[in-house]
Amino acid sequence: MLQIWLFQALYFNRYSQNRYFDITGLLFNMFVMVYLANNINTEWRITFQYFNLAMVAMLVDLIMQYWIGTPKDEESDKKPFILILAIELLLAIVGLFVGYQIGIYIVIVGYICGFLLQLLMYDKFQAGQANFPHLVERVSLIVIIAFGEAIVNLASYFNSETPITYAVLLFVSLCSMFAAM
Repeated sequence: MLQIWLFQALYFNRYSQNRYFDITGLLFNMFVMVYLANNINTEWRITFQYFNLAMVAMLVDLIMQYWIGTPKDEESDKKPFILILAIELLLAIVGLFVGYQIGIYIVIVGYICGFLLQLLMYDKFQAGQANFPHLVERVSLIVIIAFGEAIVNLASYFNSETPITYAVLLFVSLCSMFAAM
């Protein structure tokens, strides 16, 4: 899901002109994320299908955004994005069709490829097209959300059964991590 956030942020940062097409793609991905959040549980065998169906939907949406929503004069720069997303999409679909027993490994390889192929194709990206301050802001939002979720999860330690020193130590360590960012 973090990868979807990053590809969406990159799309908006580099190509979006706040058209209805761009906003509709973003809203669709938000809808799918809510669907995904409501279908995640601790039994991965059950979650496997819901998670990967949601990822397939979001990957298709992102591919369409990069393919259709990108101006024609930037064709060469969008191809690596589309290729990475297409490889990830293909492996996710194959993993779904194969089923959980073997498919889990296929989808994991697909999602890892989505991260690593960006490093291998780094020279294909045109860095001048990025609005760096905007991109830093978007990536910082995910950090803020992650720390907010961590604080919400730490709240359960602030009760009469947990020694106060333990709760304070946990909170101070989380604040230290945030300050280090």
